[in-house]
Amino acid sequence: MPPELEGWVRENCFDCHSHSVRFPWYASLAPVSWWIADDVRRGRAGLNFSTWSDYTPRQRALGWRRSLQRIREQRMPPLSYRLMHGLSIRDEQIGKLEAYLKEHERTEAAGLSAAELLAWPASPLVETDQPVRGAFLVQGVLHKPLRLDQALILVEGDLVAPAGVSGRGAILATGKLTVAGLAGKVGPLALVGQQGVRLSGSPGCRLTGFLPASPLSQSGLEVQRQSSFSMRLEGIREARLEFCRDDGQLGERLERQVVVRYGHGKFVLWDPEFQTVRTAPDVEGALQEVEAILARDPATSVLVWRRHFRSSWKTRLEQLAQQGSPAFFHLQSDEINDS
Repeated sequence: MPPELEGWVRENCFDCHSHSVRFPWYASLAPVSWWIADDVRRGRAGLNFSTWSDYTPRQRALGWRRSLQRIREQRMPPLSYRLMHGLSIRDEQIGKLEAYLKEHERTEAAGLSAAELLAWPASPLVETDQPVRGAFLVQGVLHKPLRLDQALILVEGDLVAPAGVSGRGAILATGKLTVAGLAGKVGPLALVGQQGVRLSGSPGCRLTGFLPASPLSQSGLEVQRQSSFSMRLEGIREARLEFCRDDGQLGERLERQVVVRYGHGKFVLWDPEFQTVRTAPDVEGALQEVEAILARDPATSVLVWRRHFRSSWKTRLEQLAQQGSPAFFHLQSDEINDS
């Protein structure tokens, strides 16, 4: 942060949101000491600058966004703190923080991690001349032309498809994605290679689809990029399980969410805030993984979750394994336009 902004944050936030707390003399006198200690405990649970390096990029962006909203609404710092410390926050200071955070979010809040990109239940792909539908795992090289019919192809590492791709679907690779042999009108497709995408086709070929702003090279074809891509995924069901946690010094109730996908005999659990992905073969295993996810969040009590949410979540997971609405795959980027 700019030095003047960092100094302002340290002066106004670190007393409750770090391990560098300047306790006043009366902080050792009960019962005031109990009240102050509880304020600091909850403040650190909601946002702790001393453990900032342990936060995921998405947590950092979310923490800033929540903080700025509370400061704007004069809920943070709390009134009791402002009165006891003679603190007032000027609009000019809020404006400087807001300008910094806009730039911070643009650079910090990166897209999906490799684990999140592949957070779908899938089975190994058997190459075929027929269109494929559903979610599949692929590695290395595809020797036959790939015909997609609402299909999601997941690739850990690099993938080369020298015989071309057609139809409607998505290929997500954590490494480089190379697609050759494209001909005619192709798409809409979503082609994501986190280490780059290389496309080649015959003259006059036109590919329409979602290609994020990773390194992209193309030869012999025209590419029309779209800002979003959606499709229904047959054989996969999805549920969003929600709960509330106490967050921060204000004692607010904030919603937390775990996305659960079921298909091919297994559960995939994704925590978007902590950018965590876990898998489980059955309902009981999924509940254990949920507990492991929640245990990473200092503002969430696993004991409270067990008491108030575990039973209902178990029912939801059992229902998801037996029936439910198909999952929808969706990608979107504000940085892509038709050019």
